Amino acid sequence: MENRNYISKYNKSEIEQIIKATEYAIWELVQFFNKEKDFFFTEKELHSFFYHKCISSGNFPTVEGFNLVHAEYPTPFKLKRNEDTGDIENAGVKDKFVRGHIDLVVLNPNFVDFVKTQKDRNTLLSGVSTTKLYTQYIIELKECYSRFNKETNEPILLYAIEFKYVRYKFVGTNLPIKEIKSDIKKLQLIKSFVLDGESVDFCRNTKAIAFFGYMVEKNKSIFEKELSGSGAELYFYNKGDF
Repeated sequence: MENRNYISKYNKSEIEQIIKATEYAIWELVQFFNKEKDFFFTEKELHSFFYHKCISSGNFPTVEGFNLVHAEYPTPFKLKRNEDTGDIENAGVKDKFVRGHIDLVVLNPNFVDFVKTQKDRNTLLSGVSTTKLYTQYIIELKECYSRFNKETNEPILLYAIEFKYVRYKFVGTNLPIKEIKSDIKKLQLIKSFVLDGESVDFCRNTKAIAFFGYMVEKNKSIFEKELSGSGAELYFYNKGDF
């Protein structure tokens, strides 16, 4: 790679402003969700609202023509999932499993600037390649991630967010609790992990957010009990909750 002794273009204050802007967009989504009970039909609409708030705020700089906020961002590692419990773990590079995706991420602008002169910068930023197999280009990703970590002491991502939207009430035990717990574990794995024998500081902040529509009121106590202490933020449509 061409970069040596890279000096971060964006200082700590500017990085913190992007993080705060992300958290403010989350706050705006929560407030709007509580105000308009029938506005969102699907989880994708929550994603779109959040994405729009970020992009339209003017607080997320475009670096070398690249946007910092992205949806369905691939995990840099494959995921092994236990279908019975919903638990997931980091699988090996050559294992038969596939990669997962994070609902929405915010790239570190210094990482975008760091790879601006690289031939394969689209692969380095998007985490995918259209011309190589995963087992081939993951080595390039790992080397780039590690060098950036060492030269800047900064992560690749500033934020990774998983959303879950439960709009309707459930009968019996058919509740999406396993899915929410899987999201939480995925975010735990993505913060810092070992890839092909080398540690990678990948993401600074993570957040799992679950929204529950007004028709889920009867299931509220179950969700709160099962997800207590999990680290997920739970928002039920109820005027008194906000």
